[in-house]
Amino acid sequence: MSLAALVAFPAVSHAQSVTTIVDPFVPVDFDRGRNKSVVEDIDPHFLPVGVRAGSFELFPAISFASGATDNVYVNNVSKISDALFTLKPQLQAYSDWSRHKFSLNASTDIVRYAHQSLRNRQEYTIASVGQLDISKQLTLRAQLNLDRRAETPYLSELTVNASVLSQYTRFNPILSVVYEAGQTRLTGTFEHYALRFNNVNFADGSVRSQAERNRNIDRVALQGDYGVTPSLAVYLQANADHIGYLVPRSDGSANRDGNTYRVIGGVALDLAGLLRGKVGLGYTRRHYDAARYDSVGGLTFDSNLQLFVSPLTTFTLAARSIFQDINYNVTTGAYRDTTLSASVDHALLRNLLLSANALLIQRSPIEKSDRLGQSIAQVRFQGTYQADRYTTLTIGLNYGRGRPTNNSGSVSFDELSGQASIQLRL
Repeated sequence: MSLAALVAFPAVSHAQSVTTIVDPFVPVDFDRGRNKSVVEDIDPHFLPVGVRAGSFELFPAISFASGATDNVYVNNVSKISDALFTLKPQLQAYSDWSRHKFSLNASTDIVRYAHQSLRNRQEYTIASVGQLDISKQLTLRAQLNLDRRAETPYLSELTVNASVLSQYTRFNPILSVVYEAGQTRLTGTFEHYALRFNNVNFADGSVRSQAERNRNIDRVALQGDYGVTPSLAVYLQANADHIGYLVPRSDGSANRDGNTYRVIGGVALDLAGLLRGKVGLGYTRRHYDAARYDSVGGLTFDSNLQLFVSPLTTFTLAARSIFQDINYNVTTGAYRDTTLSASVDHALLRNLLLSANALLIQRSPIEKSDRLGQSIAQVRFQGTYQADRYTTLTIGLNYGRGRPTNNSGSVSFDELSGQASIQLRL
């Protein structure tokens, strides 16, 4: 997370941005430094000062938020309203060395509900990145991520009903070697994911184990980039995952151990004053060790484009279609997760940023004999006011809607929520 992001997005949102628990693609670096979005282009008078500690700059911050939702369990069958309160301490640290780099971002979200204590949670994120400059051409990068998160219908795998009460811990070390010479860049990456899901506790006292979702993932990825011009590069990435679940399914049947192979290629753009982003198209093949799950394969895509409408307005379009494992007891192994989003950020004043985002998600199992799917839509509005370099005020409003498809085991929901926060920083 950049220093500008610390200023522009201090609030803890009740409806989290959509993502997957494990990103199937290693991120593509498409920023050539030729553009700045309105979010990144912060007036220097509003940047935090920070604290010097030897060769490091420290940026501590703390956010207080309160809000309300009309559907705390995200379930129209038992729709309950409640208020919530959030406390988020955060610390960022950056090295100030002539060579090599190191950064650390640590934060925790303490969320408490006024009446529905089952929704109380404490999340945290620790992310450290180190870079060793071996030579002008060769760089070694090491990254360690450790976080605890709560699932929502917007940040979830395809599960039945109870994802809103689910939390998980993710341990993710990454090691990359980058070689750059002229217009060519070659990157080799190894990463490991260890995912552990907590039990789900219900209001009637019952407990649902999620042990069958616990798994380890090892990935090797190779990527080549070639800069056709300073504004345009082409890339090709190939990666292979080995996925190993720790225990069988809850009914005693074989779990979804196996291997996934992906290849994706496209263009990375950074056209000064016009647009920045990537457009990628590829193919994925998922093979399961157990005969009860059929292997799946097909086209996938991953694109993200920022359009610089004016120095005050940035418009972002993103689209992605990937394969994910289904996590309820059926013989279908995978589903296709297709996500489309559009957002606009506008600086009404130099210290007042207005943002709007629309999101569509379609989760569709591959096998037509077992069409248990889900359709989700979300609209969010947010205003961020930077009172000075030490204080930021944020207010947001969110509406989300989910519907099962083809007699899915999931439930319908409509949720309207809002939240206001204040961030204090040095």
